Amino acid sequence: MSNVSASPELDFWEFVNCGICHLEFVKENGSLSSVPFWLTECGHVVCNSHINPDHSCYECGSQGVQLMPLARE
Repeated sequence: MSNVSASPELDFWEFVNCGICHLEFVKENGSLSSVPFWLTECGHVVCNSHINPDHSCYECGSQGVQLMPLARE
């Protein structure tokens, strides 16, 4: 039996932000950012402002990366 009290449930999305400009996916008031966010195949999260037209990762420089849109649903 554990003596650890139940901690409040954390919302994963509160910790998601752009790896370049640190724009938050969830604003302090709990609303979602109006800017789309993307997960790169190399594992980085970037906002729409930091998608490179040459399909390279803005954060690590990997070439030809595919993007997946992030959605809270």
